[in-house]
Amino acid sequence: MKVYNQEKTKILEEYDLSKGYLKEDILVTHYDEIQAVEEQFHYETIREYANGGKDVRKVIDIVGVPYQAARDEEEDIYIYIPYTQEELESIKKDNLRAKREPILVAFDKYKTNVIYGIEEENTEEKIAVLEWYKKALNLDEDAIENVPDKIKYYL
Repeated sequence: MKVYNQEKTKILEEYDLSKGYLKEDILVTHYDEIQAVEEQFHYETIREYANGGKDVRKVIDIVGVPYQAARDEEEDIYIYIPYTQEELESIKKDNLRAKREPILVAFDKYKTNVIYGIEEENTEEKIAVLEWYKKALNLDEDAIENVPDKIKYYL
């Protein structure tokens, strides 16, 4: 199916589904009634012969057109609808939450091991991990992309 812009005025060859979505729709094209026109023509003489014969050619003066009733044609299409800025931000946050989920589970395993004494943690590491954790909770993209090695171990 063809993909159109929201106004259905332009066929889109390229579109970014990370910045918008497709919606099924119908494009209705109206054709007006066309009156029949009879073909009109004349003959031109190309060559005349001594015995009175002639070679002629048919020349069309007005092209004939058959009658066509008024009609509407429907075509199934897609409409590309760009996301609003709010929707893009919401999608970004949802993606970050999805990426963050396994990281928070790994953090819980890490903290459990620290509490039970399986994992050791000095004051500097503790401060760094807790700062990272706060950023991750606030959906800081950098924190979610750059997980500390102590936490990565539990992923």
